Amino acid sequence: MLQIILTDEQAKVVASALKPVQVPDAQDKVLGWITPIWTEQDVAKAKQILASGEAWFTTEQVLARLGAGSQQSDGHGDVMN
Repeated sequence: MLQIILTDEQAKVVASALKPVQVPDAQDKVLGWITPIWTEQDVAKAKQILASGEAWFTTEQVLARLGAGSQQSDGHGDVMN
């Protein structure tokens, strides 16, 4: 696999991007795009879910529940026996 090391400044831009980042060469020819992990839609959906007041669970809570089998959640992220 080929790899390009970004400068700290470039890495910050890519890490904080919510839209694809264009990667041009020195002559401004577009060589490719870096697609962010999270999009604006992902962030908006997460904010909507958090603001809804509906029950939600962390990955750790879901894995604990799957491993426990008989335990139940109270709907607010706390596991009850």
